[in-house]
Amino acid sequence: MTNNIKMADGTTITYDFYPKRGAKIILLLHGNGGSRHYFEQQLQIYRTNLQVLVPDSRGHGGSTNTQSKLTFMQIVNDIHTLLLTLKIEKVIIVGFSDGANLAMLFTKHFPNMVEKLVLNAGNINLQGVRLSGLLVDYVAYFMLKIFSLLFTSLRRVAQQKQLLVQSPKMSWEDLAQISVPTLVVAGSLDIIKKQHTKQIAANIPDSNLRIVPGVGHTFGAKFPIRFAIMVMDFIQE
Repeated sequence: MTNNIKMADGTTITYDFYPKRGAKIILLLHGNGGSRHYFEQQLQIYRTNLQVLVPDSRGHGGSTNTQSKLTFMQIVNDIHTLLLTLKIEKVIIVGFSDGANLAMLFTKHFPNMVEKLVLNAGNINLQGVRLSGLLVDYVAYFMLKIFSLLFTSLRRVAQQKQLLVQSPKMSWEDLAQISVPTLVVAGSLDIIKKQHTKQIAANIPDSNLRIVPGVGHTFGAKFPIRFAIMVMDFIQE
C-alpha cells in the first residue's frame, strides 16, 4: 500500500495508493509541514467509491529532497511524474492549505489531467493570509534558517517554512482559465482571509464556495468525516 518512487534528481517520493477497479481517482494533497497522514480519518469515506492516491510532498513526511531549496513547482513536477509513472491520466484533486496551492498550480500547468478540484484554505499570494499568521510564518522561517546553519537537523523544517513565505506563481487571470468544476472551502475562522477565499471562488468560472461557520484552518482534520462527506457530495453532483 505504501510505495516509493525516485525522481530524476534522486529525491524519493513516498505515497499510499488504494486501487479500486474502474473507479475514478482522487489525489489528496496535504499542507505545509504535514504528511499524507493528515487525511487518514477521511480515507474510509473516499475509498468506498474511489481509488485514492495520497503522496507525501517533497521534503515532507517520508519523502526526501535532494535540492538545497524547496519550491511549489518542484512538488508540482513530482506529482506529474508520479501520475505518469502510475499511468494515471486524470484525477480529482483535493488540496488542503499548501496542498490547495499546489492543486491550483498543477491545474495551471497540466489542465488536461484534472477532472475536478476541491480547494480547502488555499491562497494565491501572501496578501491572502491574515497579518498575524504571516508574521508568525516569517519569524519562524528566519529563525529556522539561522539555526539550520548550526544544526543540520533543522534544514528540512526550514525548507518547509520557506514555502509559507513564497507566493505560489498564480494570478487571478490563471484562475479564470480553470475550466473544471471546483469546490472552494474555508472556515470562517481560517487564517486565510475570507475575502481572499471569496475572490478565488469568484475568479474560477465553474466554482462553488463554502465558508463553514465556526471552524478554522484545519477543518478537515478536526471534522474529517464531515469534510469528506462534503467532498463526496461535490464529486457525485
